[in-house]
Amino acid sequence: ADGRDFYRLRSGLAARASDIDPLVAGEKSWQTLALLGTPSSQETLAQLANRGTLTDDQRKAAADALATSIDKHGVLLTTEQIARQYELYNKSLAAERPDAAILSKLLDAIEAPRRRELAGDK
Repeated sequence: ADGRDFYRLRSGLAARASDIDPLVAGEKSWQTLALLGTPSSQETLAQLANRGTLTDDQRKAAADALATSIDKHGVLLTTEQIARQYELYNKSLAAERPDAAILSKLLDAIEAPRRRELAGDK
């Protein structure tokens, strides 16, 4: 086995992860997505945290999983996806919606690597 086996395995897992419906698989699959650490897994977790049809606890679990992914793999969301998170958060504040705290948690996770970098904690 050469050193590339890990990357082939990770690539294969990423491809299989796209076949999993995270709503059907449940919250345990969200931690798998967090550990996978791909752009699509982070996008899926952000979408779950934004989904108003989930319970607040489920949305918080998705936000926590995204925070885990970002902590381990860095921010893999696109600038557009991040801007969308800010947009959703600002709308929730303007409408005084109770899910603003969940959306704030998402943004905290996205901003954490930059805050650590500015603080000198790389």
